[in-house]
Amino acid sequence: MTLSQLTTQVRQGRIDTVLVAFPDPFGRLVGKRFQANFFLNSVAKHGTHGCNYLLTVNLEMDPLDGFAVANWDSGFGDFEMRPDLTTFRALPWQPGSALVICDFLKQDGALVAEAPRSVLQRQVARLKERGWTCACASELEFYLFNQTYEAAFAGGYRTLVP
Repeated sequence: MTLSQLTTQVRQGRIDTVLVAFPDPFGRLVGKRFQANFFLNSVAKHGTHGCNYLLTVNLEMDPLDGFAVANWDSGFGDFEMRPDLTTFRALPWQPGSALVICDFLKQDGALVAEAPRSVLQRQVARLKERGWTCACASELEFYLFNQTYEAAFAGGYRTLVP
């Protein structure tokens, strides 16, 4: 989806929310939701901000030690989130919503080297320098059970019924 196509879908009432996100170190998308018209009038042109804290936390959202980019000693601030307008996607599982992936930038406009998307971009560039390409995919697997989380926990996850 292009910015022009998004604009058309917003005008037609088909898209009302834009998720502006980036992958954290665990591959989870984190970011913000914007009303679509606000996204078009502001965020698409000027970007937004996201807390650098999100690059330093574990899965429980506790900040970890050892990060120069953000820590308790130097503080946690914001990086610029610049939407990569080539990444627009409608979200079929969230009707009326679209997603755009962002790059994290420092105040001087440089990419935040520690951001997972920046790391990936550097690795892809290194492959290209060697005349190589990479094709990969993730395999998502899950199981559905009849029990609630509480019942599964109470049973020690031993009495699950698919």
